[in-house]
Amino acid sequence: MLGKKMSGQNMFDGSLLNRKKFFVLFSYIMIFLLSYVFIHASRWSYYCGDDFSHANVVGVFGKNIFELFGASIAFMVDKYRTWQGTFFSMFLQGFLSPINGAGPIQMSIVMISNVVLFICATIMLVQEISRLIGMEKHLKVFLSFLVLFSIFGFKAWAEIFYWFSGAVSYSIPLSVGMLALALFLKDKNIFTYILACVLAFLASGGSLEVAGTSCFAALTILFVKGYENLHKKDLFFFGIAVVGALVNAVAPGNFIRRDAIDDTGLHFGAAFINSVNQVIRSVEWLFYQTPFLVIAVLCVIVGVHIGGKGWFYKTLYLKIVGMCLALPVVTCFPVYLAYTSTNGTGFPNRCEFVCVCVIVIVIMVISVLLGVFLKETECMKEYKNLLGMLVAVCLIIPMLNDNYKYSNTVIYRMYCNVAVDGFKKYHDNITEIYRTIENSDNQDVVIEALPAAVPDFLDISYSLTTNPGHFSNRALAIYYGKNSVVLKPQE
Repeated sequence: MLGKKMSGQNMFDGSLLNRKKFFVLFSYIMIFLLSYVFIHASRWSYYCGDDFSHANVVGVFGKNIFELFGASIAFMVDKYRTWQGTFFSMFLQGFLSPINGAGPIQMSIVMISNVVLFICATIMLVQEISRLIGMEKHLKVFLSFLVLFSIFGFKAWAEIFYWFSGAVSYSIPLSVGMLALALFLKDKNIFTYILACVLAFLASGGSLEVAGTSCFAALTILFVKGYENLHKKDLFFFGIAVVGALVNAVAPGNFIRRDAIDDTGLHFGAAFINSVNQVIRSVEWLFYQTPFLVIAVLCVIVGVHIGGKGWFYKTLYLKIVGMCLALPVVTCFPVYLAYTSTNGTGFPNRCEFVCVCVIVIVIMVISVLLGVFLKETECMKEYKNLLGMLVAVCLIIPMLNDNYKYSNTVIYRMYCNVAVDGFKKYHDNITEIYRTIENSDNQDVVIEALPAAVPDFLDISYSLTTNPGHFSNRALAIYYGKNSVVLKPQE
């Protein structure tokens, strides 16, 4: 009988191990498919708007990397004095610029690298957070997939993954910040710690939205650890991130730019209210216009599964939840304080991307910890039955609400466009327009029409307008050596 019992136990253990392996394989396959779509699309990114104006100011066109490095430093200093304090982003604007460098090939490399960097940084951060709360590998990978799907799946981030200037000012610094936090949490050796500090400083040199997010996330780690568990290196990591953010924030260019937008000064109260409203709008969109509720419930189930180990207590939960709820507001606050009008308008796609990334991670962390809390307090004993109900809900919801249909996700739509080369064709049409401008014998170039916009992709109408005095039209004209470039008004 003992032999039979042991044999049955081995079979159970083997079956459980196989299920975990399947879970890991499934999650990796889904991450790969998701990544493939965005990598494929990003290779067809094209020059647009600020890409030309920044390249003109940098003024170095070619492959002399040393000359380009010096020109990029000069560009960074000039922007710091006259426009904004994003020292890391402004350096990258010049140094990584395909226009100032190797052209279209470099554009593809930079934009593909941007997607890969963001995916890897997100996975690393999720893995480290998951490790700290005692998750096994199969759950870590599964949560990584859920986070990436939630960020990529429901809205097109055209200004992040297909626009060079948006990538180097927002997603690359955000990715660097997430890597810094992940390495700090990992804390294996002195090299890892030093690299984390360097990356934290650089991340604070991105947009102020990213700088605020990075600093407050670091503060959250310190707050959760508690004063009695802090070490000097913890404080130094946080301090170096704050120093970078202060260097960014006190730039004379920030105040010049703010005066150009709204010369009535800084309005802290209005910025706070607008930030709260923005977070509420983003949360409402996630829960009412996407199937994110299902993902949040899945996270609760994961929390219940890993709970019951005795490490969880109410004070810790309240600490984490409180800081998590404040983080999205902190993320939005610099945008509304420095870069938008007091009425709360002007929260562009690239800014919303950072906000949604933070909200997704925050809600998923809170949901997992809620599951742990329910398990620890024995409020949910029959969680396996709930999992079965959830699977049924996942199958039924798409039939009841068109917004929840998986065929309406950005990933599915993009896959269809990739399959028919929609992004490539649009890229080729834009390239042909630029070639027309370059080869025209006229000094005043008129573009007859623009190609029809492709859903979920960057629209060229931002860069080429019917107003020859628009900054992007002027930048195009200067770059191609023309007096003016204009789009013919459409009837």
